[in-house]
Amino acid sequence: MWATKLTGMTTEIPSFGKTGQLTGPEPQFAMAFTSTPRGARLARRLASHRLDAWGFPYDSDVNETVTSVVAELVANAVTHGRDPGRDFHLRLTLTAARDRVRVEVTDTRGDRLPPARPCAPGNPEAEAGRGLWLVTSLASRLSVEPQEGGGPGKVVRAEVDLRSTPPMLEQVRRRVRGSAHPAGAPPATRLLTAIGAAGTTDTRAAGTMDRMADLDALRARFARALESARGGAGGPDPGPYADHLLRRWQEPRRHYHTVAHLTAVLDHVDELQAYADDPDVVRLAAWFHDAVYLPERSENEERSARLAERALPEAEVPGDKVAEVARLVRLTVTHDPADGDRDGQVLCDADLAILGSPPSAYAHYTAAVREEYHFVPADAFREGRAAVLRQLLDLPRLFRTPYGREHWEATARHNMRGELEMLSQPVPPSS
Repeated sequence: MWATKLTGMTTEIPSFGKTGQLTGPEPQFAMAFTSTPRGARLARRLASHRLDAWGFPYDSDVNETVTSVVAELVANAVTHGRDPGRDFHLRLTLTAARDRVRVEVTDTRGDRLPPARPCAPGNPEAEAGRGLWLVTSLASRLSVEPQEGGGPGKVVRAEVDLRSTPPMLEQVRRRVRGSAHPAGAPPATRLLTAIGAAGTTDTRAAGTMDRMADLDALRARFARALESARGGAGGPDPGPYADHLLRRWQEPRRHYHTVAHLTAVLDHVDELQAYADDPDVVRLAAWFHDAVYLPERSENEERSARLAERALPEAEVPGDKVAEVARLVRLTVTHDPADGDRDGQVLCDADLAILGSPPSAYAHYTAAVREEYHFVPADAFREGRAAVLRQLLDLPRLFRTPYGREHWEATARHNMRGELEMLSQPVPPSS
C-alpha cells in the first residue's frame, strides 16, 4: 500500500484500487482522516456514501444505523483519541453474506480508553459515554484492542448485525424520543436527539456546513456586487435581497448546492475576475445560478434565471445587466460558453472548479451530490452519473479560462476518471 497526503486528510490507497474501494470477497472501504471536526464529518459522509454504493440507500435503516455508529466512533477518535499531527483511520467491511458490517476506527491514543459502562440517555447528569451507549445499543459487538503490529494507539471495532438493525434502531428511537437537549449539548447528546426526533443526520450535517460560512460576509459581498451593477445610482437596501437568496441556499433538501458551494463559486470568481468583462455581473449570476434548486426537477436553471429577472429590476439594476445575469444563469445548463464569452467562461469555470479540487474535497462533493439524489435508485443513479462523467470527459477542454486550464483541468480529469471507475464496479447482489 502507498499513501498520498491530501488537503484535509491522508488517503490510504491499495495497490489494486484507486478509489478507497478494496476488492475481494468482503467489500471494504478504508481511508485516513485528519483528527479534526471536519475530518469526522467527512468520514461520516463518505461512510454513508459507501453504504449507498453497496446497495443500502441513504434513507434505509441499515445506512442510518451504520452511519450513526461511524459518527460516534470517529467523534470519539477526534475528541478523546487525538494526537496532534496524527490521523485517525476508518475501515468499513461488509461480510460476503451481506449480513454484517464491521466498523473499525484507529487512533494513536492507546492511553485513552472508552468508559467501561456507557450511560443511557436517561441519566442526564452523566455526559461521558452517551455516544458509546448509542454504539452498544446499535451494534451487536464492541471491542477495543491495541494497535496491530505493536504500534501506538488502539482500534475500536463495532459490528452491526444487519438482520436485527430495524428493531434495534426503533428501540433506540423510543429510548431517546421526547428527550430535549440544549443546542450546546455534547455531540453524542445531540446525535441521540437527532436520531430520536428526525431519524437521520444528513440534514444536520448540511446545516453544519452552511453555518461554517460567514453569512454576514456574504451579505456584504452581495451588497457590493449589487451596488456596482447599479452604477452607484442608489436603490433599495440590498439586505432583504441577500437574505432571501441565503434562505434559498440553506434549504434542508440541499447537500452540495449549499451556502458552502455559493461561497466557493464566489471565491473562484474572485480568482478569475481578470478574465471577465464585468466581474460584478458574474458575481450576481453566481448568487442566482442555483437559487432555485429541486433535485427532482430539470428546469432549475430556467427558474433561477426568471427569479433574477424579477428581483433585479425591483432592486433597480439596469435592464441590460439584468438580461446578462439571466443569460449567464441559463448558460450553466450546458457550461459551454462561446470562445468570446468572457463572462460566461468565468462563471462556468468557477462553477465547475470543484471537479479540479483535491481528491478529498472531490470525494466530499460526490457524496453530497448522491445525498441530494437519495430518492433515485442506486442503479439508476450510477448509470446517470456515469453518463454525465463520460460526456464531460469527452469534451476537448473542461475549463475555458487560462487559469482554469492550468490549475484545474488535469486534476478534474483524474478525479472524474476515478469516480467513473468506481461507478463501473459491479454492486454486490442483495442477499
